[in-house]
Formats: sequence, structure tokens, C-alpha cells
Amino acid sequence: MKLVCGVSCLLIMLLTMITEPFADQAVDAAVAGDAKRGAALFSGSLPFVKGAAPCGACHALANRGVNGGKMAADLSGLFSPDSADAIKDSIGAIEAPVMKKMYADKPLSNQEYADLAAFARQPGPEQQPAPGRSLPLAGMGAAGLFLIGFALYKRRIS
Repeated sequence: MKLVCGVSCLLIMLLTMITEPFADQAVDAAVAGDAKRGAALFSGSLPFVKGAAPCGACHALANRGVNGGKMAADLSGLFSPDSADAIKDSIGAIEAPVMKKMYADKPLSNQEYADLAAFARQPGPEQQPAPGRSLPLAGMGAAGLFLIGFALYKRRIS
């Protein structure tokens, strides 16, 4: 009887050791994030499953060129490759009364958190100058050309 019990325990341990890595892979595959879905969730083009408001309704994301709402802070610090894993904790620790009420009965799923984190891990586009920054330089260049032209024209008259 002891031999049968020992063999069965050994078999159970071996089966656990063999199947355990596959179980972890199945869990990881279930919550593997998709960056495109995360971007769509942030912007609101893909709704959250339980109907929560999209992040972009209130927040901008300047490091990605996403001009979201102006009601709340820019989330560029949260949506970066270095802080992607903090997204779930940040949403869970919401202090703003409006957001607490909004997300209390509409929590995000693990898949949605994974998608948002995958979106955050994506490198942002290269920073481009804001529109209108080159206008003063163009004005100074035009004024300089005007002064050079005026000086040459005045010399021609004399």
C-alpha cells in the first residue's frame, strides 16, 4: 500500500511539474495585451466592456500626439514604456471623486488593462514642433530680407 501511495504521489508531482508551465502560458496568453486595442480603448473608438468612459474623454496624451479632453491631467507620464505596469494600480488608486464614481460599478477587465499597458509600452512618435512655433522665425526672416532689400534700393537711388 505504501508503494502505491508513494508512486501515485510521485506521478502527481511529475504531472504538476510538467503541466504547470503550460498553465502559466495559458494565463499569460489570456491577458496578453494588444497595443492597437489599447489605443482604441484610450481614444474611445473601441468601448470598454462594462461601459466605462474612455480615458481620452477627459485626458490628453501629449507624448503620443493624442489631443484628448482638457478636463483632467495629461497622462503622458503614465503612458510610457517605463510606467506601463502602473496603469492598473493608478486606476485602482483613483482619488478624483468624479472618476471614483464613474469607475466604481464599471471596472476594467484584466484584458483591458493589458491592452492599455501594451499601448503604453509602444514608443511614442518623434516630437514635432507645435504648430505656430516657426511663425516668429519666418517673420524675423522676412523683416531681415526687407531691410537688406531696402538698403540696396536706397544705395541705388543715391
